[in-house]
Amino acid sequence: MKLISATVFVSLFLYSFCFGQAQKTIDTSREELSRKIQDVIDPLAKSNNYGGTVIVQKGGNYIFKRSYGFADRESKIEHSAQSKFFLASVSAMFTAAAVMKLIDQGKLSLDDKLSKFVPGIKNGNRMTIHILLTERSGIPRIGSQGNVNYTTLTESPQSIDDLIGHIKALNPVSEPGAKYEHSRSSYILLARVIEKVSGKRFGQFLKDEVFIPLGMKNSGHFSERDALDKIPNLAKGYVQKGVTDLSPAPVLHWSSKTGHASIYSTAEDLEKFANAALNKEFLSAESWKKLQSPHDGDNVGYGVFTSPQGTHKRFYMSGGSPGFSTFFAVYPDEKLVVIMLSNIQIFVPYFTVPTLASIVFGEPYERLNLVTPPDVDEKLAGRLRGSFKFGEDFYRPNGTVSITAEGNRLFADGGPLIPIDDGKGEFTRFIHRRYWSTLEFKKNSTGKIVGLKFDSFSGTRIE
Repeated sequence: MKLISATVFVSLFLYSFCFGQAQKTIDTSREELSRKIQDVIDPLAKSNNYGGTVIVQKGGNYIFKRSYGFADRESKIEHSAQSKFFLASVSAMFTAAAVMKLIDQGKLSLDDKLSKFVPGIKNGNRMTIHILLTERSGIPRIGSQGNVNYTTLTESPQSIDDLIGHIKALNPVSEPGAKYEHSRSSYILLARVIEKVSGKRFGQFLKDEVFIPLGMKNSGHFSERDALDKIPNLAKGYVQKGVTDLSPAPVLHWSSKTGHASIYSTAEDLEKFANAALNKEFLSAESWKKLQSPHDGDNVGYGVFTSPQGTHKRFYMSGGSPGFSTFFAVYPDEKLVVIMLSNIQIFVPYFTVPTLASIVFGEPYERLNLVTPPDVDEKLAGRLRGSFKFGEDFYRPNGTVSITAEGNRLFADGGPLIPIDDGKGEFTRFIHRRYWSTLEFKKNSTGKIVGLKFDSFSGTRIE
């Protein structure tokens, strides 16, 4: 009996010791990853370029979860896990999920034509639900053909009827199914389809059939009946002002973006949606597969993009609207979720989320060493000034980028540039504060500036 007891004691001791050591290794690893993530984000927040909430979660366990900065700078209200953000284009994945829920319920088909639900849309009898979900309808953006001033439209409440009235006035720019174009119009139309099929208002259907089932208690659609001051914990949006400052963003009525950018949420609520996708809950496995898969030769799923990050399979969505910048990414093979929400319209999340994933994957990444204040030597500023011509594949096809200087500070097409200190003694790489793009000036063998790399695009100096 004593022998058995001793054996059990030794076994328990060894188990506890080994388990404790393994647990310590896991925790240390997690702490190291968390420290690296914090080292990347801290300079962005301290330099007035990021404020919001970040979640990095793997296999249901948090690696990093933290809020930065102010939800309301004027009132000094700090961000917390309860802070709500407008998601901009990340909203589209909830419209897509609502459509797939109706398909799972047998009330809708991907092959149904738009004209069955919304009459009067040009080519509507040739647009399927699938075509709308993949944004290949050929319908341009509201305001793109001069029928209405879109900026003015976004300043006041808009019903879905109002928005569809503007869409009906638009002429198609391509045949249904011919090519992808992020026009917003397709998802406005899908919001109306959801109403017609369900018999409920768009926001009510999302609440009843998406948000409540997923436990997303802090999410909602902003309708023409809503007011910003009635939503608790809603962050106030900001835009960049000059080189280092921020100012309040123009106030939108988000009902003008129904279906494609009208959702507010928290990082924790988005995490619940990500977990449902990973665990194939809420929707059928087939519907999740369709939502996350590329269609028609593009990297476009239903309300998300599907391009990999290196060798890592990924589906994601990013958003940017006055006052907000958002990024949601899921890496299904590794069960990794990375969410970054900001109430500053600087596209820090778009370029930072892949970096955070690389840290978790143990892959090379860059921690930006930003120069504060963002000054450069006036002689260097003089050498870098000029115009650079880009090719057909640039953000603006065949566009030109003009570099100007005001004293010790540089600007690209009016957007402030922040120097990156690479330890080389002379600044040749910069961050474009407005877009958070990386610009790198290229020299020839004599040291003359002859080119400019703008993210992955190369331009030639034309003086």
